Amino acid sequence: MKTSLLLILVLGSFFHNGKTSESLDEILFQFKSLEFEKANSSIEKLEEGELKENLGRLNELLYYAGQKDSINFRLIYSPENSDQSINDCILRLYNGYFELYYHKTKSASFRDFYRALEIAKILESKSLQKAALLGILEYYNVEIAQNSRDQEKYLLEFAQLQTDEIDNVWKTLYGLIFYSKTLEKLNSKYYQLASQLNHFEQSLGFDSNLLPKIYFEKGLRFELENELNHSKENFRKALRTAGKYPFLHDVRFFSLLHLSKIAQKEKKLTDALKLVNDAKMHINKADTLRSNYFLNRYASLYYNELKKYDSAYALLNKAYKADFNLDFRRNTLEINRLNVVLQTQQKELENNKLKQNRIWFYVALSILGLLLVLSYFAYKNIGNKKKIVEKEKEVQAQKMEKLLKEQELLGIDAMIEGQEKERRRIANDLHDNLGSILA
Repeated sequence: MKTSLLLILVLGSFFHNGKTSESLDEILFQFKSLEFEKANSSIEKLEEGELKENLGRLNELLYYAGQKDSINFRLIYSPENSDQSINDCILRLYNGYFELYYHKTKSASFRDFYRALEIAKILESKSLQKAALLGILEYYNVEIAQNSRDQEKYLLEFAQLQTDEIDNVWKTLYGLIFYSKTLEKLNSKYYQLASQLNHFEQSLGFDSNLLPKIYFEKGLRFELENELNHSKENFRKALRTAGKYPFLHDVRFFSLLHLSKIAQKEKKLTDALKLVNDAKMHINKADTLRSNYFLNRYASLYYNELKKYDSAYALLNKAYKADFNLDFRRNTLEINRLNVVLQTQQKELENNKLKQNRIWFYVALSILGLLLVLSYFAYKNIGNKKKIVEKEKEVQAQKMEKLLKEQELLGIDAMIEGQEKERRRIANDLHDNLGSILA
């Protein structure tokens, strides 16, 4: 009865864990598909608990993407020593995005994404690994840290985990960002990735929230090739399909800025300035420094062409100040990133050293055990030899005793034989004397 009950509990726990894992994979798929309403419905189906609560928080945070006042969110305390659970991984993803959207220096964002990736690897969860890698890649994208070749390492790692079309979309989008900003001039890798954009336009479906990003990248490609009509068409599609979703604010903002650049090329400077003003409506509320840098820089160029030099100079001066602060932030982030990597390497070295010490301890313990076994057998061997010697001595003593007894018996036999002979001689003598007397 007890055995049956235990079996039922084990099977129930296995089924529950399997169901939770499937639900988590589904929710993470909806996150990367930008289907946050569907994700919310999936989260509601989960059993009450800390994991459900943290997934709900992460879903809301990703949906608003920094465009909702930070008072509605809070950084959740995460212990320095990870318990390496799914919930701990989700918690660190949440904190990484919170830092990315709301912290001015964003210093801890990379650390949290990096630790989430470490936990996901320990859990052997591909879905969680991809979620953490998307966080790291977004960190590089938001912080204009594309001068670092380390981003390519995470791109390749994400590509190795690719399992579906949505993964392929993100691999392509972040690849286009990387190759367009790390190279002095575009090479074949950029154009190979850009050639997939038409395919995604067909495969994603008309209602996909990833489509605005596809249209935006197509607009950039046509702009680079100076096909301005096609470029405008795709930027307008991006604006139309992005709607009012807060998580697509960057698509609206940069589409309007690029349309203003095209208007400048077409010598429509009034339209260009109007588009810049329209872009202000979609400024990144979580990062006004970066948004204002672009707004002031573009407006300065247009006022300069309109020969309104005072306005152009004032705006350019603001842009330079913003750029200086952005440079300071980039350097701070790079130092922070290097510290995280260094700490991780030191931890790995300490773990390896500990492993080596354990190995040497086990080797020493094994040698000691072997010596003890050998000593035991040697001691036993000496005891056996001693017993054999004693046995041989005992046998020799028995042999000697037997020999002495045999010699004693021989002596007795000889004595008896001598006595017998003497008796015969005396008898003979007596018989001889008696005969002579009778005669």
